Amino acid sequence: MSEEKIDEQENFSEEEYSGEEEEFHTFEEEKTGDSNLSAAEKKRKYKELKESRKKHKPNYEEISKAKKLWEIARNTKVDEKERDEAMSELVSTIKGKLGDISLKRDASRIIQTCLKQGTPEQRLLIASELKGSYVSLSMNMYSKFIVTKVLNYCPSMRNDIINEFRGQIVKLIKHKDASSVIDEIFQVYANASQKLTLIEEFFGSQFIILKKIDKSLTVEKLFENEPNKRDVIMKHMGTTLQSIVNKGSLQFALVHRVLHDFLLYATPSEAKDLIEMLKEIVLAELVHTKEGMFVALCVLAQSEAKQRKSIVKGLKQHLEKILLDEFGAIFVVGVLYLMDDTVLVSKAILLDYFHKLDDFIVNENARKIILYLLC
Repeated sequence: MSEEKIDEQENFSEEEYSGEEEEFHTFEEEKTGDSNLSAAEKKRKYKELKESRKKHKPNYEEISKAKKLWEIARNTKVDEKERDEAMSELVSTIKGKLGDISLKRDASRIIQTCLKQGTPEQRLLIASELKGSYVSLSMNMYSKFIVTKVLNYCPSMRNDIINEFRGQIVKLIKHKDASSVIDEIFQVYANASQKLTLIEEFFGSQFIILKKIDKSLTVEKLFENEPNKRDVIMKHMGTTLQSIVNKGSLQFALVHRVLHDFLLYATPSEAKDLIEMLKEIVLAELVHTKEGMFVALCVLAQSEAKQRKSIVKGLKQHLEKILLDEFGAIFVVGVLYLMDDTVLVSKAILLDYFHKLDDFIVNENARKIILYLLC
């Protein structure tokens, strides 16, 4: 994961601070009914009330101390030795309390900084203390970033963390916060064997049980050797994927891979309901991965003229991003090949393409369109 992405995660809640303060201020003003107070008095009263409430919260003293140390530890203008000392004291302050404080917004950001700037020993101390709680952490809008930080900075812990998620992948990929963690595990941190394990959870409990008996079992081998089990597994996959589409979790690479595998094994009648659902969504969410691009082209190929028109029109606002993407550009070539409506293609794709041809022609992905047209 890039440093830029990590920094974005660490500072993700700056806007939320001002929004919460404004909301809290309004609430306190309405509650006290002190409409005659001056703005300065209201602000002072608000701060007093806020501080009073905080003091009654668990670990208040530790978090207050940690915040002061955090400001020093992350300040690059401070002497390196002083920052190191602050980091050491900071880790000692929060040690033993990580499970209690990690779900809080401020504390979550402090822990993320410790993982980013701490020594390998300090990072491992934090990661080890949180062991066993990574699933619950991933389901929180603040602490989910702690999980991805540990995965990034503590490679020795990755296998243990990934194992904590086993058996819960289907549920978590539909969760608004945990889904991004699961997909990052799939794309960035899981090895080939672990990726396969994540995918196989979508095949259902029957396959998982059989896999425990025969470690070398694949879904292809099962369908070939025991075709009577095929219908149950395909029905389970279809129902699960429809639920995922309904939840709006279609942007994830893991979902693209499972959709790809389902369409690869499915008969036209088995795929019909899912294909119909996919026709109603913006396919731009799919085309940034190889498997997603395959799924999007399958949907387009099985759509009627009116549906194709709607699908292509839906791409227009995302066109430049799609054209610059490796698999997005291949998808556009597929659209040009499949579409009979040349007027629509010209308006929805080619007009914008040729308008920025000088930019697109120097991009290795976007130039595929002009090369296709010249063939």
